[in-house]
Order: sequence, then structure tokens, then C-alpha cells
Amino acid sequence: MTSPSAGLATPSAAQPGRDENEAPYRSVLVTGAGGYIGRQLVGALAREPGELRTIVAADVRAPAERLAGVEYALVDICTADLAELCARHAVDVVVHLAAIVTPDAH
Repeated sequence: MTSPSAGLATPSAAQPGRDENEAPYRSVLVTGAGGYIGRQLVGALAREPGELRTIVAADVRAPAERLAGVEYALVDICTADLAELCARHAVDVVVHLAAIVTPDAH
């Protein structure tokens, strides 16, 4: 099985402040982390020890189960709170899985 981050493009090696021995991505934000696909992805990322410094799972609902090594955030992606969350965690990659399945559900 390949690593969940295997399909991600690698940043330039000349990126300032980045050690060439470091994992290419240090922090990932998953929107829609409370949905089926989001939970599966967050779980897979959490099982990859040492690959990421921070995994941020964002959703409008609190998670039913919290995984070790994952930062959970209640955030509406339609607000400036998402940009603040990305800045606070120095997010390198966003996996956008959030969707409105039924209008006016939240």
C-alpha cells in the first residue's frame, strides 16, 4: 500500500528554510474531516508515523472519535476562520473534502 501523501507533488528542494532530509509536507489540513472519506483519510494520515508534523481535521461538527496526533478544529470553511487556522498551523497542503450534502443542514 502506498503512503497517503505519495501522490502529492514535492515542493522545490530550494525552498527556503526547508531541510532536504525533511518530509516534503509537514502540515496538512483536511476539510470535511467528519465525513466518511475525510475520516478515512485522517485515519490513514495518522497511521503514518513521522510523515507529518501536524494533521488538522476541520469540520462543522465535533468528531465522534478523536485520533492521537490529530488536531481537531470546528470551523466553517466559508469564513475567514479557515485562513486563520491554516496560518496558525503553517499548513502546507489542504485536502478539500467539505461539501453541503443537504442545503441548510447546519
